[in-house]
Amino acid sequence: MGALRLMDGRNRMSAGNPFASTSEGEGPNLETMGEVLITGGAGFLGRYLANGLAASGNSVTVLDDLSCSNSTFDCAELQHERISCVRGSVFNRGLVNSLVAQHRTVVHFASVVGSRRPSPTSDGPSRI
Repeated sequence: MGALRLMDGRNRMSAGNPFASTSEGEGPNLETMGEVLITGGAGFLGRYLANGLAASGNSVTVLDDLSCSNSTFDCAELQHERISCVRGSVFNRGLVNSLVAQHRTVVHFASVVGSRRPSPTSDGPSRI
């Protein structure tokens, strides 16, 4: 398995790897993540990650189109002063480019769930 590579919003390697431990048994350094964008962040995993990162002092933006039945901005996990929620799609290139440029770290959880057909917003397989 290859090493984890982190890219910043301008497609360059980030200065520090927040997931690298400094000593055995120590967890990731969440302080080096800076502003974090989570796509699909209103889903189960995203909302708990957003809450944990915000509780650790990070500013978090959650991007979600709320198309899944379990996705919501109206939940306790996303009610934090360091969390901002944006309703929108990862298929909106302008929106995504703007948000990525404003964040040091991007966590991509967005996906099309429960559909055997391409997304109605695309003409087939998409490159994001």
